[in-house]
Amino acid sequence: MTLTSTVKLASRLYNKYIMASILIIILILLSVYHFNASSMDLALRFFIYFIWIIFVLLALLYALNGILIYNGIMDEVYQYQKIGKPMEGVRGYTELISNIKHSKNISILIAIASVFSLILFAVSISNHNLDTIIVSSLALTVVLISISIIFLIKFPELTALEVGGLISFYSPDTFPMVIDNLLADVVFTYADPITFMAMDNWSNGLNNLLSDNFSPDTDQVTRLERAREKIFLIAYLSNSIPETMTEEVIYSEIAELVGIEHLDIFVIGMHTGLSWDDIKEIIKNVEKQSPEVFRLVDRLLIHLMENYNEFISRQLYFTVITKPDHSTINQSAGLLAFFLNNTDQSDRRMNVEFRSDIDYIQPYYQKIAIILDPMDTGYPENQPELIADGDDVLSLLSKLLQVGDAVWFRFKAKKFGMKIITVQAEEESTDHSMGQSIEVKYNRGKDWLVNIFVPKLTAIGGVVIPILTSILFL
Repeated sequence: MTLTSTVKLASRLYNKYIMASILIIILILLSVYHFNASSMDLALRFFIYFIWIIFVLLALLYALNGILIYNGIMDEVYQYQKIGKPMEGVRGYTELISNIKHSKNISILIAIASVFSLILFAVSISNHNLDTIIVSSLALTVVLISISIIFLIKFPELTALEVGGLISFYSPDTFPMVIDNLLADVVFTYADPITFMAMDNWSNGLNNLLSDNFSPDTDQVTRLERAREKIFLIAYLSNSIPETMTEEVIYSEIAELVGIEHLDIFVIGMHTGLSWDDIKEIIKNVEKQSPEVFRLVDRLLIHLMENYNEFISRQLYFTVITKPDHSTINQSAGLLAFFLNNTDQSDRRMNVEFRSDIDYIQPYYQKIAIILDPMDTGYPENQPELIADGDDVLSLLSKLLQVGDAVWFRFKAKKFGMKIITVQAEEESTDHSMGQSIEVKYNRGKDWLVNIFVPKLTAIGGVVIPILTSILFL
């Protein structure tokens, strides 16, 4: 392992929960001895000193990670600018850079404050001419305020030097309402600016690698869309059902897209810039942000495997899906209304409405009209196997994700509790209507409680402890 990779790995070892646990231990021990470090025996002093050093090291890793992230992004920006691609035009870039810079600066301040608190405590146990109660309480106050800030400020989980590492940190502010290529549209929506540019370059490289035997009768744009959709699907299934999607199966399916001669080049990302492992990691991170999309994939896969004949006999397939449980009301959620036109009609127009309670959901009413894509080829007469030479469920599912149309409603809860959302659709030419109601639960989760109360309690403690120690112990 090189020095650079060692530094990157070390920068990810910070953990705010470990830091909070250390704070609690220090607080309990100092309280027992009335914040008078001089009254502690030597072993206890060194124990507190030791765990305080661990706290400082974790704070320094916060700062190191923040610096690595910021420098990594700015280096990526510089590289893109060198080839004539100004990052300032990419959606979300300005906000992301501002947030990353803010996180970096805060992490540095926290590290400095933590070092200062350690120095104060060291002085309190080594200099008997000072009032150790006041110095110890001040040192703890600095730690309490640092913990409060750490829980208030959102920090990236991974360094920007890892592809997709900022997806969970980045919050898109624009979402497409109509999704044509299900997985690709969602992946590009949640991709942070750095990942977005990498995915854009990957798409161009993939386009040049596609085999002439893959969808030869379709135009270049459609070929690329189908290839991306199938690659993203394989990546998701390799994460969710690895026992079935073995390496041999994965490479065989990819070879159908790029040809056996380009397989190794694609897997290592030689001409695309992203390796196969990078793509899988991106899909895994996107699934965490938008699980409803991947639950739809699971639902379609079950239909094709368990109810094939009934599924293909429908002229129109309609379903609604969203994440059923939420632990916060501070973020918007997604709901998919998915339509699959199993006919060759190209003029099927659907009016789709989203309805809920005005007192609990915003926006409580949404409406949009869409025209469904026709099914340009038929289904296999007999149910295919999941993976096989020629027609199989995997290829069919990939095609359905590309042909099907989805409306992606975004909504946000005003209060915790059970909410009911209704989606109704009506086909204009026939007045045929359909609809589904779905229950969504908003419960105060562990993360929400921690992020709400820990910063408040630690901040209050940072103010109250010096006052109480002065009143009670001096």
